[in-house]
Amino acid sequence: MIDIHHLLSLCDLHLSNLPSEITRKLFLWKLRSLDPILMRDVHFMPGIRSKTPIDVIIPLSPRHIPMLPLVIEGVRKYIMHPVQNIYVVATLNENIIETCKDHDLTFIEETSVLGYDKTRIDYICKNQQDRSGWLYQQLIKLYGERVSSQEKFLILDSSTVFISPKIFCHNGQDILDHSDEWHRPYFTMYERMMLRKTVSKTSFVCHYMLFDRNKLLDLKSDVELRFQKRFDEVILDLIDREECSSFSEYETYGNYVMSKWPESIKHEYWFNKRCDPQWRSQLKGFNKSISWL
Repeated sequence: MIDIHHLLSLCDLHLSNLPSEITRKLFLWKLRSLDPILMRDVHFMPGIRSKTPIDVIIPLSPRHIPMLPLVIEGVRKYIMHPVQNIYVVATLNENIIETCKDHDLTFIEETSVLGYDKTRIDYICKNQQDRSGWLYQQLIKLYGERVSSQEKFLILDSSTVFISPKIFCHNGQDILDHSDEWHRPYFTMYERMMLRKTVSKTSFVCHYMLFDRNKLLDLKSDVELRFQKRFDEVILDLIDREECSSFSEYETYGNYVMSKWPESIKHEYWFNKRCDPQWRSQLKGFNKSISWL
């Protein structure tokens, strides 16, 4: 009898020998179609739960204030961890502060994380689109250890809602999801910053990610030692301002951890749908999360 699990392990080993585009499609197909059938995706098991305590950090822009209650509902109902704190990091805004009070959230003024606001960034790309705020939020996420005191914390984009039970730690591994998104400039920026190729052939951009405090600090120490300046300053120096989306916090952290601690990661598919939240009851099939159109 063929041992399908052994066969899949051999496939994992040899995927890297194939051209990048084929590798990406095959790996995503395995995560999306085979792993759920074989219960290699733990989210297809009944009663999933993790004992690992985590904090949740949500960087919030004012335009997403109306969505925040839904985001929080998804966190409290579906994240199957002991959630110690839920932090909302945002600019000083009375509506945001009141919403945080109403939902028992901890408000963090965003300039307290980095020590400056988005006006310092000056990221105007070639079509004159101002991407300073977009990059500023990514930097905030990469300094999440200044917000949370937990060993592990979840960064969650304020446009994403969990709609089924979700865990991020299983059998001593951190679960990092992969998406169908693929944007070459993100990987180019990583290679410019790390002076080596990325190891993942698929994307880690899923609008959320579990960060390990010590691994994140190791990443920043690595970059700062190489360039002899602060981690955020390296990013601001190396960013390609001709490209409107030239950096990803999730691709950077995911590839770094995968390259240095590959056995610490469990890879799964994100099962996300982009839709208006009011349509979530009409979704078909299995989904872990939804993101705003």
